[in-house]
Order: sequence, then structure tokens, then C-alpha cells
Amino acid sequence: MEKVIAKRLGGNDMFSFMYLDKEKRPGLCPVCHNVVQLIPDVNVRLRRRKGNLFTTYDHFRIVTERFKQFCEERNYQNLSFVKLNKMKGYYFFEPNDIFRIDYERSNVLFLKKRDCCGQYDEMVGGIFTLHKANDFHLESDDFIARTDLYWGSYERKDPLIIIGLETEKAMKEYGLGGLRYDDVFE
Repeated sequence: MEKVIAKRLGGNDMFSFMYLDKEKRPGLCPVCHNVVQLIPDVNVRLRRRKGNLFTTYDHFRIVTERFKQFCEERNYQNLSFVKLNKMKGYYFFEPNDIFRIDYERSNVLFLKKRDCCGQYDEMVGGIFTLHKANDFHLESDDFIARTDLYWGSYERKDPLIIIGLETEKAMKEYGLGGLRYDDVFE
């Protein structure tokens, strides 16, 4: 049996887009429209939902003030929180530390790498069979990181969020709701 060494963190659907018009969305390759960088619209107004972590249809992660406070109290480093001006207590969220995945063992399918931006049109599969890269070493069991590559298709991609087993336990004890934890294997 494979050893679980971390968790993929997920949340609730926001049931809306950050950007309705992909032609006006920053952070996309101007040639192929693949995500190169996630740049949130700080003036967006989205329907509020129950829970503490959400994903829009175009793959922007939104968290609550409570989620941000949890991260600050636990002194997690290299996290980005961008305040959403028209949604009091909500932030665009992205970890900056990288958790390296073994894409071959995780059965990830890469479709059409673009010369214009170096991105793949699609990166799919593997999210429920994630394996840590063999040459990547965890220094702690309490962390929040992300994958180096963006998963999904074209303008609907984002990195996966990976957390430590101790982090999962702390999130549950803190009472953060609307979170999903999927296994990441050694």
C-alpha cells in the first residue's frame, strides 16, 4: 500500500467567473490564450458562498478572512493574498512555494505544448493519484505549497494546492469549512 505524505486541498465552487470575457483577461498568452499567470480582478463581485476556500469557473482561488487569519497565525510563509475590493473579507489566494510532482507516476496527460508561451493547451488527469517527485524532499509536515505547472485546459488552469498532513489536521481543528482533502502519495 502506498504511503500518504500530503493532501491536495480543494474547496467549493464559486459558480461564477472572475473574468467573463477572456479577450480582456490579463495573464493569458496573447497567441493561444493559455494561462501564463493568474492575475485577479480586484474589483470583481462574486456571489458569496458558505465555506472558506472557493474556485471560480476560470480557476481563481478565493479564500475568506478566516482562512487568511489561520495562515497568519500558523506563520506560513510565501503565500499571496490579494484583497478583493468589492467583497469584504475575501481574497485571491495563491501559494508561492513549489511542491514537485512525479507527473509520469501520477498519470498526467500533457496535450500540445505551445512555442509562443511554453504552456500546454491541456494538462489533465492524475489529480486523484498524485505522487511526490522522488528527488523532492519535504522538510516539514506543516506547509502550504502549489504544483509548478497549471492543471486544466487553455484559460481554465491553475496550480494544485498541496498541504502537509499536520496542516490538514490544524485546518480541521481551526474549524475551516468547505475544504476537501485528497491524498498525495510518496
